[in-house]
Amino acid sequence: MRIHDVALVFGFRWAPMTSEMGRATFLEGARKEGFVYYVTNSYQETVGLLGSLEGKKRKRYSVALILSNQFAQGGTELFVFQQDALFGLVGLVDYSPIPGFDMIGTMEEIRNLADEFIALNASQLLRIYGNVDGYGEIETISLEQLVQKAASNSELRAIPNLVRMGVLAVAALIVLAIVYAMYHYYQELVQEQEAIVQATLNDPNRLYEQRLAEALQTTGPPGMARVTMWRTFLATLPLTMRGWTANVVNCEALKCDVQWARVSGSFEDFDQALPKETHGIATYKLEKGLIATEISTGHDLTKQPKPPGFDQHLDRSVLLTNAEAQKKWGSYLQDFSLLKNSVVTMDTPVIFGGGDANAANLNKPIYKANWSMAHEMWSLPDIRLPDDVVPEKLTIHVNLSSGLRYKLEGSYYAKGK
Repeated sequence: MRIHDVALVFGFRWAPMTSEMGRATFLEGARKEGFVYYVTNSYQETVGLLGSLEGKKRKRYSVALILSNQFAQGGTELFVFQQDALFGLVGLVDYSPIPGFDMIGTMEEIRNLADEFIALNASQLLRIYGNVDGYGEIETISLEQLVQKAASNSELRAIPNLVRMGVLAVAALIVLAIVYAMYHYYQELVQEQEAIVQATLNDPNRLYEQRLAEALQTTGPPGMARVTMWRTFLATLPLTMRGWTANVVNCEALKCDVQWARVSGSFEDFDQALPKETHGIATYKLEKGLIATEISTGHDLTKQPKPPGFDQHLDRSVLLTNAEAQKKWGSYLQDFSLLKNSVVTMDTPVIFGGGDANAANLNKPIYKANWSMAHEMWSLPDIRLPDDVVPEKLTIHVNLSSGLRYKLEGSYYAKGK
């Protein structure tokens, strides 16, 4: 029976559901028998089962449950309704639908079923409700009243396909397991990549090579280029000028500093005598007084012609191993030491460009060792420096009575492995 967009449904098969059986098992058995919908009586554990329904989908309610939940007063009760040629009947005992007495049919079929229900309960006080005539004293309940009282606890529910749901659940679990596994695999992969990146960033060889590349640009030109430029400058510098005498000459990189002692000249005498090609800037020192004063001159060598190889940097590829370099350059210094009044030194090599780097952790370390050689001025033109040796400082001491003496200092570079 339909009232507006609501379907009032009769014809459920009512059956008890034991706690041992369980609702899921009960409904699965009902589904296999062909039932499609079910409702549950909350007063007693009984379930109403129904097959398929025709017509468009709408709100569908069990009349038996509407009556049980909203209109029944307990005891034995009979409900009969009519809509056009259709008749419906529900029999309740203590709020529970009685199996076999939830039907829809013709007037004759429902009349016969009503007589049967009345006969079965002849000894009981029977109350009759509905919207039909011919049933004696009947308390009126309209179909509209049923619709008004319809609630979710009387609405039809589709019997779930537990097998299909189980398959879907298993499939969902499999998908979740795959997603979970892929997520963890991705996380592990990300962590592994991050570890690789971090290990690369923290690799002492990477850090060392970065620092070494910068350090190699600061060593200055190897070989004889610097010595040649310093000697060229010295050739333009007189050792005595108008009452002033050079005491010490210090040359480093592109600058030479000269200390002058006064014998008899004045500041103006010195300024007029200093050759312009030396590009010297004088500083007057009065710490020892005006008579015993000294002058310091700084000479910029960038304005002088650069000798071949001056702009070159240390070439790592031509370096010898540390053992070979020690042997070769050490032998040269040993031979030089045979000159009378000569002095040579060579320090223990240390890691170059690595700060506190540990050579044991480096694949291609570079070593540096300081050296010095000192002798009389006449031997300076004969010195020869190889491409793994960098001169860093030339100091000349002037003594007009005993002559000139120089000290050349620098470093040699070598491969550690």
